[in-house]
Amino acid sequence: MTIALVLAFPAIVLIGLATPRQAGWLFRASPSRCRIYGWRLSGWLLLIASLGLVISGDDRTRQIIGWVGTVSVIALSVALVFSGLTQRRKS
Repeated sequence: MTIALVLAFPAIVLIGLATPRQAGWLFRASPSRCRIYGWRLSGWLLLIASLGLVISGDDRTRQIIGWVGTVSVIALSVALVFSGLTQRRKS
């Protein structure tokens, strides 16, 4: 379960970076579409690998519920950090 969550964190960060508006605010220059699609694809593949590790273990039901809850907290924290960084860059 721990390895699955370690994979989920960079997955959520990459998916967040793949938002063109967010990436433009964070890097001050819009990344190319190829780079954005690469981040998005990498993020989804890592997230799928993370879920695959959770599903392959014992007591799948509890692990899936724990994984969904933890990934939600990770996504919320990444969104808050990105929002804070963009507010700091805008001012």
